[in-house]
Amino acid sequence: MVDAMRKTIPRTSIVRTIPQEGKRTHVAVFRLGQVCGESGEWSAPLAVPSIYREKALAIFRGAGCEQGRPLIAIHPGSGGKAKCWPLENYFSLIERLHKERDISFALLTGPAEDRSLKEKVAEFCRMRTNMLSVDNEDLMTVAALLAECDLSIGNDSGVSHLAAAVGRPIVALFGPTDPELWKPMGNHVRVLASVSLKEIPVQSVMETLRSVPLASSPDKFIRGQASPARGG
Repeated sequence: MVDAMRKTIPRTSIVRTIPQEGKRTHVAVFRLGQVCGESGEWSAPLAVPSIYREKALAIFRGAGCEQGRPLIAIHPGSGGKAKCWPLENYFSLIERLHKERDISFALLTGPAEDRSLKEKVAEFCRMRTNMLSVDNEDLMTVAALLAECDLSIGNDSGVSHLAAAVGRPIVALFGPTDPELWKPMGNHVRVLASVSLKEIPVQSVMETLRSVPLASSPDKFIRGQASPARGG
């Protein structure tokens, strides 16, 4: 194919978008190296314009999320069902976290999630306090919402990468894809992986969460004192 293209477009060259088979280089590092050369380095966090940060804060305030209470983002969906931890496991995790600490939760859904999942998430939030369901917000608003959270939990998805990009601590759950190549990039990223996500128990996620510092208070973890109030 390349030879045929070169007959029409001289100097056509191949640009690989993923590492060669057998190489264990993270895809983001590989692509960055293509653009920046060997000196390319990963940089975070991604700056979110203030207009979107203000919108995110308004959404949280409107939902009754109080300053001083830790805020955790949950994204239970993904582009492929095989990459999704069971929804009931997310609900169980939230219930257990809520019993341990006074935490607010923002459950994010978007175009990749089917209607059934969205309805279950919305119903779960309606029946409980300190739970907010956010659906189909634009990408910059989602980035701003994540940036205001102390921690993010989710599957192998674009939202997990976005959470890491804005500098949030994150716990990412991986199934059929290789986390060494595809995990989110960041300073406080924890990955739990299994070929079948059903094999990752809620208790394992709980234990992992306790090793991740909250963004607004790096010396505090899930099991500990409440975070100080966030600036408004």
